[in-house]
Amino acid sequence: YGQKIAKSLFYNLKPNRWQWTDEADYAGNNTGLMHWGFLVYLSKLLEGTPEGAYMQFLYKNMAHSPDATSNENTFSSERLLWDRAGRPQTDYRTVQPLTYNSSVDEHLYTRTSWADDAVWSSFAANGIFYGGHALRNAGHISIQRGNDYLLINAGQWKGPGGYGGQPEVFDSRSWRANTLFYQNPWSADYKGAQGNWGSNNILAFEAGNGYAYKKADLTSPYTATINSGLLLFNRSFVSLMDGTFLIYDRVKAPNTTDTKKLLWHFNRNGQPQVSGNLTTSQVGNSKLFMKTLLPANPSIVVQQDPVSDTDPTFAVYRTEMSDSVDSTDL
Repeated sequence: YGQKIAKSLFYNLKPNRWQWTDEADYAGNNTGLMHWGFLVYLSKLLEGTPEGAYMQFLYKNMAHSPDATSNENTFSSERLLWDRAGRPQTDYRTVQPLTYNSSVDEHLYTRTSWADDAVWSSFAANGIFYGGHALRNAGHISIQRGNDYLLINAGQWKGPGGYGGQPEVFDSRSWRANTLFYQNPWSADYKGAQGNWGSNNILAFEAGNGYAYKKADLTSPYTATINSGLLLFNRSFVSLMDGTFLIYDRVKAPNTTDTKKLLWHFNRNGQPQVSGNLTTSQVGNSKLFMKTLLPANPSIVVQQDPVSDTDPTFAVYRTEMSDSVDSTDL
C-alpha cells in the first residue's frame, strides 16, 4: 500500500511542486498542501524500494508554499525520527511516464512534461464515494498550468489563491465539481444530485504516444443513494498531452424538462468571458480556452459561487452549460 501511495503522490503533485490534489479530506484551513513529515515517513518506510528513493527525492526537491503557516514548517519530530543523511534518492521524473491511470480510485493524471510550467490535468472517472469530507467528484476534471490553477475544485477554495485564507469554502456536494448538475428530489445536502455508494464502471482506457483516453459510466452516483431519475451519464476524456483536451458527455433524462447542466468552475482571479460557444479564463500567465462543440446552440451562463448556502460572499466563478432546446438528451 505504501508503494501505491508513493506513486500516486508524485502524480498528484502539481507542476509548481508545492500544490497537491484538493479532492482529499481537507477539514482544516489549508487545501492542497502536503505535510512534509509524511514524505519523510514514506521515504523511511519504503527504504530499499524504488518508491522509497522517489519519496526521498520528492522530500528533498519540494518547493515551499507561499503559506508560511503551513505544516511544512512543523515536522521537526518526523525529521528526528525518520530522516537520514545519505538516503538513496531517484529523480522519478527521469523514469516515470507523463500519464498515470490510478486504479480503484480511477483517476487519470496527465501532464505535458515534468517541468514547473507544465500543463497538469486530473480526471475522476470513479463512481464510488466513501463519505467523509472529500468532494463527491464523479466526473470531475481539474487543469493547472505551472502555478496557474485554471479549472478548479470549487468545494475546497480557500483565500485569494485557493490554498489558504478567506473566503473559505468547505462543501463536498457535487455541484462544486466540474461535472453534471442534475436535479434531485431530495434535500439540499445532495445539490448536484450525486450521493454515496455508487460503483466504478470504466468503459475504456488507453494511453500511447501523444494521447491518453478514458471513458466512464457515471450514472450510479446519481441513483445509488438517492434515485434522482437520471438514466445515463457517460463521460469521455481525452488528453492530447500538449495542453489540448476533449471532453465528450452523453446525458439522458426521462423528461425533457429535467434540469441537466454541465458545470465548470474557474479561479476567482480569472473571471470567465463568454463569446458565443467560446469561454476564456485568464489566470496569471495562463489562459484556458473552452469551446463548446455540442449542443449546436448552447446556453452558457456565468455565475458566482457563494461561500455557502447561508453566506453569499463571492468565492469563485462558474459557467453553466445547457442546451437551449429542451430535450431528454444532452
